[in-house]
Amino acid sequence: MRIYVSMRIYVVFVALSLVGCAFGKNVVSPTISYQIHSYNDLQEWPQLLRKGAYYFKVDPHYADAEFCAQQMRTYPDPRGCFLLTHDKPRSSWPYYNTTLDLLHFIATHDFFQLPDRKISIALCFKVDGFKPCDGSSEANKWEDLVDDFYAEATALVEKGYNFEIILDGVATPGPDEQCLKSKWRPWNSTYIYPNDDLAASISNDPARGYDRFQVWNEKIGPSSDPAIRVRQFQEYDYGKFGLSSRYPLLFWEPSDQLTIWNVSDTYLDGPIHEPGFKFAINIDPVQFVVYAAQKSGIGYNVPLLPRSECPTLEVVGLFPLESEHPDFTELAAVLTGEEESRVIRIRVAPNGEAAVSPDHTRLLPYRVSTASTLPGVGILLRSADGIYHALRSNGGTKESVAWPSGTITVLEEGRGSRVEDIAL
Repeated sequence: MRIYVSMRIYVVFVALSLVGCAFGKNVVSPTISYQIHSYNDLQEWPQLLRKGAYYFKVDPHYADAEFCAQQMRTYPDPRGCFLLTHDKPRSSWPYYNTTLDLLHFIATHDFFQLPDRKISIALCFKVDGFKPCDGSSEANKWEDLVDDFYAEATALVEKGYNFEIILDGVATPGPDEQCLKSKWRPWNSTYIYPNDDLAASISNDPARGYDRFQVWNEKIGPSSDPAIRVRQFQEYDYGKFGLSSRYPLLFWEPSDQLTIWNVSDTYLDGPIHEPGFKFAINIDPVQFVVYAAQKSGIGYNVPLLPRSECPTLEVVGLFPLESEHPDFTELAAVLTGEEESRVIRIRVAPNGEAAVSPDHTRLLPYRVSTASTLPGVGILLRSADGIYHALRSNGGTKESVAWPSGTITVLEEGRGSRVEDIAL
């Protein structure tokens, strides 16, 4: 059985929960989004790109030539290699991706040739036992390898690949890496206080490398005040990273919903940064979109029915309805379990708060069999006699069968004959 729904001209991602949740301030902003943080296994990137991710961070970790020779994805190089791993590489794992793999991935995936979306990749370089500007042989080899990567990445950009590299980690021209302040231009760097000079948050003095710091990239605070850095920089509108910047603000790396809400509320108390406020996340982006929906305004994460009332029901279908109130969104949600299915009507206010209409809850004499993700297709119902039915809503005509707006109409699969109308 399939469900056909008359959709609006825009698509809204909607996330729903069966558990209750508290609501914060009545302020939202679609600038709240995410950066994919430390996804160093490039096999995960295709699905991330398909989900809409375009801000990434990886961790090129320097390893010497002897260690790299034991890896399965490297080429012999007396200078060593860059392995993509946040933690120190382990000899027991010979399959790390490398920066060469990253370049190959960029060159072989169409996502990097889309003219309307530039992909950002922050390279959080890591080293062990030396510093990039200490004059050691390891530092010289490290710098040579970054030079090679810079040349190859620049060549891809010149060929039309639409991406940008952001320098991070030990590759930024901080107090201990001043020898890098003129390297690898025009790539810009992240800024992290207090690792980097406070003056660099308001100055672009090239003599001190301050002009390279263009991406505000702050860390979560203590559990008692996770948004402390946000609030501190709001006191002067984020300095040069504020209104005049083309880069989003980055904040790493909360993963639970309450902390994301706490930080979002603090951000929303201050100036909205149009290029974005992106949480650096290690969770799946769809999970983040659900968690942040109440604050971003690009979806809903609202209670439907108390878990105590429907411990076995799950949401399997969600359909927009014509609303009598233009300021509200009306949704029909289909829930199903082993013993029953329900259809409920939800009214969502502009601030994201939702209420279930008690007069518009209907039990269905069908068990929902499966859900479909195809556009314009809904869910499958199965009755006690085993016949599949099509569930349709919101008005329209399909195969010469009309059904009224404001109802969910059950049609016999294949034949299209009306079984019943369920008014909402």
